[in-house]
Amino acid sequence: MARSDSPCRDAGVSVGLRLPGCSGSRAQRSIRAQWHLKGHDRESYWKLLDDVIVAGHDPSEVVLLEATPELQKTRADFQVYNDRLGVRTVDIAKVRQTGRHLEYLRDGQWTPIRRILNRAIADEMEREGVQPGFDPRSELDVEWAGHPNWYFRARKFSLPFLRHPAVPRAVFLDIWLDDPSTFPLDLPEMLLKPLFSFAGKGIQFAPTLVELQAIPKAKRQLYLLQERVAFHPVISTPLWADSSRGPPDVRVANRTIHAARHQYGPSWPWVDDGGGP
Repeated sequence: MARSDSPCRDAGVSVGLRLPGCSGSRAQRSIRAQWHLKGHDRESYWKLLDDVIVAGHDPSEVVLLEATPELQKTRADFQVYNDRLGVRTVDIAKVRQTGRHLEYLRDGQWTPIRRILNRAIADEMEREGVQPGFDPRSELDVEWAGHPNWYFRARKFSLPFLRHPAVPRAVFLDIWLDDPSTFPLDLPEMLLKPLFSFAGKGIQFAPTLVELQAIPKAKRQLYLLQERVAFHPVISTPLWADSSRGPPDVRVANRTIHAARHQYGPSWPWVDDGGGP
């Protein structure tokens, strides 16, 4: 039988999603999700992740560090690290520093921290008034699987320095306002972004010149103008009002912005935990 390249064909593990362009009985056919890259399978993927995060340490001495982890929408992901790698999630405010050493309370016992998978974000801690139990800038006898400084170096701050067809054009706001002719922009197709915020907080679509000039000069260096990316629908996710079926375990976004906790409204449902942001 000839192989069909139709996305509607029956091709493996069912995910129960309706695919664009499919109708009738074929619309609910299964698709094979190839989420393991570079030839990895489930076993080799978890081995690689263990090598990167645990790195040969006793898992009880490796922690996932977060600010108010019980309030994070990714807390389900944290549990997976605990279940699969033995790495517990620890609130950064509850870590204890003694000299160059860090400890956390594990089953009633203060346990040394040898390696940290960092997820605590300075912007969030500052906004929420979270006081870390130690100074991440100090000299510590600990390894980092993602030092806090990486957040500042590898985030939006790097965009103006990158030139590639797959990277949206970007420029620092203070540089552009000093001389717009050096970097021609179509403002209706641009985004204004705070450099060090996350999850869509503070993003403004199609800013006007008047709005940009209203930002105090001393703060313009903290903003970025970025070319908007056009998102296209790939999979139509199922939503239903019948509560007896339970909420679908997915997050959905509109076509304007993705993965943005702070950019939501009536047309931007967030349904991973059955509630809103």
